[in-house]
Amino acid sequence: KLPDECAVKAIMLYGPSGSGKTMMVEAIANELGALLINISPARVKGTFPGKNGMTKLVHMLNCVAKDVKNAPVVVYIDQCDQYFVGGGKKAKNTDKDGPGRFKKDLLTYKQQAFTKDDRVIIIGTSSSPEKGDIKDMKNFFDKFLYLPYPDYPSRLMLWRKFIKDQLALAETGARRDIPDDFDLSTLAHISEGFSSGAICKTVKKTLTKRRVERLDKRPHNEAEFLNTLALEASRNQLSYQNDMEAFREFTSNITGLTDERKKIKDAKEGGDG
Repeated sequence: KLPDECAVKAIMLYGPSGSGKTMMVEAIANELGALLINISPARVKGTFPGKNGMTKLVHMLNCVAKDVKNAPVVVYIDQCDQYFVGGGKKAKNTDKDGPGRFKKDLLTYKQQAFTKDDRVIIIGTSSSPEKGDIKDMKNFFDKFLYLPYPDYPSRLMLWRKFIKDQLALAETGARRDIPDDFDLSTLAHISEGFSSGAICKTVKKTLTKRRVERLDKRPHNEAEFLNTLALEASRNQLSYQNDMEAFREFTSNITGLTDERKKIKDAKEGGDG
């Protein structure tokens, strides 16, 4: 049996859209051979109305997840920040019928109903973690993992992998490979600020099945991808800079670095710390 301090019952994955958070959840469930239960806000919206509706949903989740016949179980919450909206004065501006109404019951059942011996793990994902309440999320999640934008070596691997996957779509049976003089390095450089999902989408839009089948008549080259990249470039770069700052600040807050830095600053300035 694991000691209490090693028992992880809830993990939060945060990072930009298209960074692979949902794919990571599906990979974990597949590796474990687990039952995947999706209680994302989009799935429960408009359901379980009434004063006791919140408790009904979470209680049903508890009954299914703790049943040994269903074990192991992965509970998936996409855009989990919507469950952990701020309280106090902020609560007046939130939707009373929104996902935030499930927060109290989720926290109660997670802390009291699920034990370290249950084969249940809750995985939340968010591309906007700063919209949730830091205190509530720290109380609910045991671990926080950041899935970042891919760096240059990762983008190089992604371009190669996605292009090879598209080349395999040809029905002619002929094996197609990326030409030796194909400039993947330049594509990796200019796609800085694009998520893995954005690169995948770009490749699929450019190398369609019809285009792959016509490669014998008109070979492809790296310039073909520029138009599709250009359509998203300005939006992605703006989002990239804003997202990086937001994720950096959230990481500092959730790990306690912000408080530590404040203590150091106060000490240097002669304050009481």
